[in-house]
Amino acid sequence: MQTLQEVEHGEIKRILSLDGGGLRVFFTLEVLDRVEALVRRRLGREDAVLADYFDLVAGTSTGAILGAFLTWGLSIARIKTLYQGMAVKVFRPYRNPLQWLRNRYAADALSNLLRNFFVEESADGRREATLGSSMLQTFFLAVLRNASTGSAWPLCSHPSLKYNARERRNCNLDLALWRIVRASTAAPTFFAPQRIRTGENAFQFVDGGVTPYNNPALIAALMVTESCFNIRWPIGEDRLYLLSIGTGRTRVRYANFNNFWELAIPAVVSKTITALIEGATQQQDFLCRVMGRCLHGPVIDSEVGELIESAEHMEGLLSQPRRFTYVRYNTDFNSPEFEAILQKYGGDVPMDSPSLIPALQTVGQSYARSEVREEHLR
Repeated sequence: MQTLQEVEHGEIKRILSLDGGGLRVFFTLEVLDRVEALVRRRLGREDAVLADYFDLVAGTSTGAILGAFLTWGLSIARIKTLYQGMAVKVFRPYRNPLQWLRNRYAADALSNLLRNFFVEESADGRREATLGSSMLQTFFLAVLRNASTGSAWPLCSHPSLKYNARERRNCNLDLALWRIVRASTAAPTFFAPQRIRTGENAFQFVDGGVTPYNNPALIAALMVTESCFNIRWPIGEDRLYLLSIGTGRTRVRYANFNNFWELAIPAVVSKTITALIEGATQQQDFLCRVMGRCLHGPVIDSEVGELIESAEHMEGLLSQPRRFTYVRYNTDFNSPEFEAILQKYGGDVPMDSPSLIPALQTVGQSYARSEVREEHLR
């Protein structure tokens, strides 16, 4: 197991980035299961976990939950078990439909699960683990949106960041880890905002998915390399590796413009929010492929394709320097398993339906077998 000092001085830095997407994370877990198996083979250890290999794990929304579990040093098998338990406890609609005027689900179940899990031993007994906890086995980044100030807050455990200085009264490393994770998952209309006090101020936070960073890959790479953040990891395709994993892509469409309910204001608002989040996610992926050397990824669109430069294409050409090596794993939900679901939900795959977990796992396993390969690792 790496110490954080060993993480800092490794020859190549590795980032794992995890998109938001609610229970669609069960697709992601199957992809990570395959990645973990390849990492164990590479390290020669059957008990190795992804925190032993990646120097930073970044996550937004459900990706923040997953990322926190990974940095805690958990195996994918253990995380799958935890997610199965959370799915049935957290996504229980209110019995009183009037409660739906504010949020679909009570946040208490999720808050309690996170609060009870992220604890550590101290001289005074058990206490809430913080962002600066020694229990974290690699660096962690979670994306939140500060609804009180209207700004994105990517919070990272690296001590070099300005607001992680220990002499500050509002040092972010002192924030409770469970509150950060819960805030990153506070999806509007799903869960109530999460209140966090830092120093003398208290703010209300909502889901990081409503920032440009539902896919946190690029902000993670920029945070560790741009001098303004003061971390200054090395830049270059042979020095920095970025693995980004999505929760499945859906294409928000209007099936029937003559359908009254499809064009009603609530439906239009819902579709617009989903479309904006999906568009931002795709844009972050596109920028990563432009700035990095892409080894693998699905087609972005019919014009630009995959943006993967083969060895044959590069032979004899002057290669443009890239900031990192990049791999993107994600899928379109256009398989036969989801045809009826897409028709039922207007072209979308819901993020809050436990009944869809088996289908998500099936698609994830199939995708992992066909797409995730050892040569993609660095």
